[in-house]
Amino acid sequence: MCKHSRYGVTAQRDGKDMALATRTPFETPAGLTAGKAAQLHALLFVTHSGAGETFGDLSVDIQDGLLSLAAGLAQEVLVLSELAAQQAMAEVCHA
Repeated sequence: MCKHSRYGVTAQRDGKDMALATRTPFETPAGLTAGKAAQLHALLFVTHSGAGETFGDLSVDIQDGLLSLAAGLAQEVLVLSELAAQQAMAEVCHA
């Protein structure tokens, strides 16, 4: 296993598998979800109405990269929102 960390980001290779983790100290799941959702919104807003070009005018490689980035952010928002909901339920159950 090979592992490298810098700037709160850790990359780890274990055989053929790769893992990438970002450490965000002092952040709640709900707060991080809101931040990721805002990033996704900004990305899609710029893609849809930004800089005088339309999405279709961009090269296929740029389109693929933007869509991949948006999909990754959407997955992070989903997982973080599920974690926030689980945490909220646990707090209700323990109250």
